[in-house]
Amino acid sequence: CRRGLEGSREALGPRHTDTLIAMNNLATVLKILGKQDEAEEHCRLSFEGAEATLGPVHPFTLMAMDNLAKVLEDSGQLEAAEPLLRRQLQGLEEAMGSKHPNTLVAVASLAALLWAAGQKHEAEQLYRRACTDCQEVLGSQHMDTMIATINLAEVLRSRGKLADAEPLCRAAVQGLLAMVGPEHPETYAAARALAALLQEMGREDEASQVLSGLSLGSPSGEGPAATALAELQAVCAA
Repeated sequence: CRRGLEGSREALGPRHTDTLIAMNNLATVLKILGKQDEAEEHCRLSFEGAEATLGPVHPFTLMAMDNLAKVLEDSGQLEAAEPLLRRQLQGLEEAMGSKHPNTLVAVASLAALLWAAGQKHEAEQLYRRACTDCQEVLGSQHMDTMIATINLAEVLRSRGKLADAEPLCRAAVQGLLAMVGPEHPETYAAARALAALLQEMGREDEASQVLSGLSLGSPSGEGPAATALAELQAVCAA
């Protein structure tokens, strides 16, 4: 990667698209190797070069912006990453529209960062937007919609809005049971989240029913019993 980047710089110049791509690729490798400082430096150079050469809403510029934000976020620089993710979201809205799948991913990314930074009210609003837009654009039986639903339910539960979180948890488990079955890790995680929510609400019997189903339907290699699956479906539909 380093050799390719240097060759591209010498042959094409530091602002050529191929050079910027090579720089971004090297940053990805450095990030995987745990060399955060170097990764950040190359991500920043790639983004700044793309913005100057291609413009602020070019697809590569937006990707480079996201990569830099992720490196900053991974190193705990949430304040530095936040404006980049806001700019990326705005750029995607302008270039692709507010309901484009890439825009929905950017909404969820900004929501997660704001939640981690303690900006819980705005994060909740963005999680709500992601959930609603995923249902509208992708449909209720899409995996991204299920994940958005689970994320929103977890945020609401964390904020003490248990009654609002419950129907979302139930819908997620029902949808995942229908889509990927009871042994899929996402189904298992969603069902455990539902059980935890029910326990928090003081409904131990219902939580026990869910956990009973999970004991036979966990992703451990053993197939779930039909009665356990029926229990899970019945509890979620209640």
